[in-house]
Amino acid sequence: MKGNHFMNCRPGDLAISINTRSPENLGLIVRVVRRHIDTPSWNFHGEPTWWCVCEQPMTWHFLPTPRIVKAHEGPVPDACLRPIRGDAGLCEDALTNDLQEEELIEA
Repeated sequence: MKGNHFMNCRPGDLAISINTRSPENLGLIVRVVRRHIDTPSWNFHGEPTWWCVCEQPMTWHFLPTPRIVKAHEGPVPDACLRPIRGDAGLCEDALTNDLQEEELIEA
């Protein structure tokens, strides 16, 4: 992972695909499974990426080649996903601070 990037998603999340390069992927609901580690065939150049599964086929265009892959699972950049959960709009620091405040109140 490049730098200290805050991740939108975490394993187990349901997420909606946004800002996709392939219009056919826009709005797909995926399950985030695990962090994706770049391979020669799925190389995102260190961009934070998740391995995701989807009930509908997702599409990957390997530009500048004509290669297209359609599958129900594969890598999706974190920047192209928005989690579907109650705390999805909060940054990690805010979540940590809220948890610490709750612990103080309960103590």
